[in-house]
Amino acid sequence: LGGLVVMELAAADPSRWSGVVLTGAPGLGDEQDAASFGSALRTPSLRLGYVLAERLIHKKELVTAELVDRCTQALTPRIMLRAGRALRATKGYDARPLFDRIDCPVLLLCGARDEVSPLEKWRDAAMSFPDAEFVEIPDSGHSPMLEEPDVFAGALLGWLDTLPAPETQ
Repeated sequence: LGGLVVMELAAADPSRWSGVVLTGAPGLGDEQDAASFGSALRTPSLRLGYVLAERLIHKKELVTAELVDRCTQALTPRIMLRAGRALRATKGYDARPLFDRIDCPVLLLCGARDEVSPLEKWRDAAMSFPDAEFVEIPDSGHSPMLEEPDVFAGALLGWLDTLPAPETQ
């Protein structure tokens, strides 16, 4: 969801941005919304943790009972209510009209097995930005920074090295 916010901000005032990084962002108008997670979003539970892990993580060996339990404990009913509302708000949201107004380098880091924000659509969308680099992270889903942290960090750091130093005032 942060990707939508950063795209809106970068399009509104491009001079304030040296670069934008997007990973697993919604905004192509057809991503899955809260309803696609079924009734699991209604109550924080271990079931919810496993539903989220199933949808967001491609490498199932990373999903341990301890990890799901720890993450689920952090999901209070208030957080779940707000997350559900935010997800519903993204349904049908189309950020493509913003792309040509984002006048700074954009890095799109996408998991090859992302079922939530499909890779193919973001690969095609990269051509709509004035200056974008698309990086596919193999063998990862919606959370490539968790599934392939070394590949993710290497791509990010390499891209950051290409950005001009910010102007001091």
